Amino acid sequence: MINAIVSRKTSAVWDLVSWALNDEDAQVRKTVAKSLPRLAQQDVRMGTMFAERAMADDDPDVRLAAIKTIQKLNRGHGRARDLILTGARSTDVRVRRACVDLLPKLMGEEELRALVDDLLKTET
Repeated sequence: MINAIVSRKTSAVWDLVSWALNDEDAQVRKTVAKSLPRLAQQDVRMGTMFAERAMADDDPDVRLAAIKTIQKLNRGHGRARDLILTGARSTDVRVRRACVDLLPKLMGEEELRALVDDLLKTET
């Protein structure tokens, strides 16, 4: 049902998605977070904004759904790139791994090598 709602691009839909991402029930947040990739295909700006919010969620499944949304975005530019770089330093191993897997698509060899060296220094 959420996918049918997300297919409409109205302010009421954005309000519903925003409300659901703030719900106290993690299952509600997971359900709407899983619909974010479809939302991102329809509206990159809104998809990016909601993915950024979901990346800060307490639930790891919500954060991983946010990563999947970012994979659908133009990763090489703008906020999506920043989110991937931030996620590569996440304390959540699954989020960090998912973002690190996206890095070769963002960077050239030299830039990637420098970032990986920096990430290894902070690895615990």
